[in-house]
Amino acid sequence: MQKLPLARGGIDAASQDRANVDLAALAAAAPVIAVDMRRRVLLRQEDKPALAALTPSEIRREFSSLTQAIAQGRIFFLGKVEGKPVLGCHVSDLDSFRGRRISSIRQVGALLSPADSSLASAAIALAVWHSGAAYCPVCGANTVAQAGGWERKCSGCGKISYPRTDPSIICSVIDEQDRLLIAHNIAWQEGRISVLAGYVEAGEAAEETVHREIAEEVGLSVCNVQYLYSQAWPYPRSLMLAFTATTAATDADIVCQEDEIGWAKFVTREEFISLAKKQQIIVPSDTTIAASMIERWLGQPLPRPEGEGASLICQ
Repeated sequence: MQKLPLARGGIDAASQDRANVDLAALAAAAPVIAVDMRRRVLLRQEDKPALAALTPSEIRREFSSLTQAIAQGRIFFLGKVEGKPVLGCHVSDLDSFRGRRISSIRQVGALLSPADSSLASAAIALAVWHSGAAYCPVCGANTVAQAGGWERKCSGCGKISYPRTDPSIICSVIDEQDRLLIAHNIAWQEGRISVLAGYVEAGEAAEETVHREIAEEVGLSVCNVQYLYSQAWPYPRSLMLAFTATTAATDADIVCQEDEIGWAKFVTREEFISLAKKQQIIVPSDTTIAASMIERWLGQPLPRPEGEGASLICQ
């Protein structure tokens, strides 16, 4: 079974404990890991990246009222690691915490332990959800977090809402010469590439999304669509469903969607390695599902410039 950086397990969700968990009491006794809305995590000052817990004084400084912070969904229950509870919290800005390191989950996810990567992914997903769920989608009244931060209940109509996940497909397209289709999105840094991806629309099966997205973005038809594996991706709150597909098309058939795709082309393994080593393309980070998919086709780890690694900000 494929073990992706943000899908390696390592924690017990302990969902049976959520209804009765005492977050205020646990905040004084259990580890509380911190994330911010820039999808960054707080790390220990160690060579190998590992999540850092806030000290009791830091928790008091950040949250003047624990009761209010819990009701707002800024402190939540993440589950258990080796039988011990772990909490997460959403802080306004990690830059205010000294003596630790800071990194985005995109950069450091693959370097964390399975438990830490799962905790960080869940914490960011919950923080993103709570930040946009303060009001009921039915009546507009205020909502209050409950069940350890895994539900929000409307103070008006009583509707209960749950963390939202947006399913997205990502697909490696292979031509008849066993070449991979790579593409550059116009919103990305120049040279950055990946395989094609897009959101599943209402009423659509994921396999249908594969056909639609590839036709929309590069004008190609595909066949032999096969599911590979999945990984949560908090940008902003996706579940990436990885597929592979084949096509009889060639480079001459590619028609890029002007408002999204800057360029796309098929490459051989030798061409891909050469482009990456010459830094003519920027490959996906190790934490992404795209990196795993490209490596699956390539048959080896992605070539990267010497010294490339996680971006850690020392505080």
